[in-house]
Amino acid sequence: MAFFTTFDTSEIGEILVYGSGRDETAMSVPVVIMDGGMGTTLEDLFKQDISNTPLWSARIIRDNPDILKQAHLAFLRAGSQVFQTVTYQSSVETFAMAGYSEGVAIAAMREAVRISVQARQVYLDEQRGSGIGGTRNHNGSHLRSTTGPALCLSLGPYGAILPGAQEHDGLYPPPFGPVGADAPKDLHTTAFATSSEEECSQSVAALEERAELSLADFHLRRLLAFAEDDETWDRIDCIAFESVPLVREARAIKRAVSQLEARLVGETVQHDQRRMKPWYISCNFHGPNGECTQERWKGGPRIDIGTLVHDVLGSSARSQVSPVAQPAGIGINCAEPKFISRLVKAMTEVVAGLSDVDNRPWLIVYPNGGLVYNADTQTWHGESGQDTEKEWAKSTWESIQGGLGRALATKTARESQIRLPWSGVVVGGCCKVGPENIHALKVLSTTKNVRLATVPQDLLLPVTLSVAE
Repeated sequence: MAFFTTFDTSEIGEILVYGSGRDETAMSVPVVIMDGGMGTTLEDLFKQDISNTPLWSARIIRDNPDILKQAHLAFLRAGSQVFQTVTYQSSVETFAMAGYSEGVAIAAMREAVRISVQARQVYLDEQRGSGIGGTRNHNGSHLRSTTGPALCLSLGPYGAILPGAQEHDGLYPPPFGPVGADAPKDLHTTAFATSSEEECSQSVAALEERAELSLADFHLRRLLAFAEDDETWDRIDCIAFESVPLVREARAIKRAVSQLEARLVGETVQHDQRRMKPWYISCNFHGPNGECTQERWKGGPRIDIGTLVHDVLGSSARSQVSPVAQPAGIGINCAEPKFISRLVKAMTEVVAGLSDVDNRPWLIVYPNGGLVYNADTQTWHGESGQDTEKEWAKSTWESIQGGLGRALATKTARESQIRLPWSGVVVGGCCKVGPENIHALKVLSTTKNVRLATVPQDLLLPVTLSVAE
């Protein structure tokens, strides 16, 4: 499945991987710049008070749509080639918590898409003049441009609707998980199993199945809020299921998409364009050392990244739906920058060895600004944040390049015919990453033959960055 099809290809950079010694073959994949953390940008740059509401950034859809449009424009002007809607925390449930009806909730979610399209059209008019790349209409009836930034529908996990930032900790109450965050702390766990012996038991399998079905229903209902409106659906270029903390939720998302695809296929007679959009699943890694959030059993080790990647990208993940929908990409988001290189390396090694993935997926990487969020105080803290936007961008590039290079130097990669297993790389930022950070990324991506300092000099396949001609 082609992921990004609306770009002017002359604006896309490439990550090039060169062989060493007698091997002069070069491999390349496109690299695309995504926007940053919209919620924290609304707070930091546009001084919007959105923390004390279940809606978070979605509050701005109704309260101040003009500010929302300006925030989108700030990222587009900074160089974002993919930009996201402010629907991460949007659902009928979160709007209900804020006192709104289901009808108002669905209308607001669709309005977020329309405002994004308006912002994109203003940007395109600024860049190329009216009438180029689509019909000029600032009321939002312009459906999509033939070139220009791709609009990505942002959908957070079930944990995003729960108190206490459960997209980080993954503490979901039954039937969605084993225990909620309001339970005593000594009962907190993301696993149904209580021991290694119980991990593969029928009783645990039944609980996992119930949780997956419940989570799939949540994600399907939210998808339908957008898909059931033709105009809204046609405005969307791709979909991000992001900050997913649990492997079982990733499997549930695949079930939900499979069910939506089946519905859309049944409607193609009346609607030629009624098809599933390209989509990806992006996971956060909030274990103590940047590990997967989900435990294998209570107090036990975390699920390994190989299992996560197989369940997200492979066709063998258990599901009642056949065939199982396959995402176009897999991502890492809101992870601390210091973990990115290791995570990219691990994901690349696993994907290089997959045998049940027909097409090479996209890799999506958007770390946070380096600070740590305290859900109790709703504040950011820590000393790991980079001092400047340029330093953050440079660190992000170094981490991705180093991770890719180290992975390709391994035995697994060499046995896989020394090829980069990704169709492309999308790079952006998450919380506490603003337009200036994204501009710094864009500058790096358009600098020819960039070789960054921390890429090991003794790599078999050092990674360099070059802009497409």
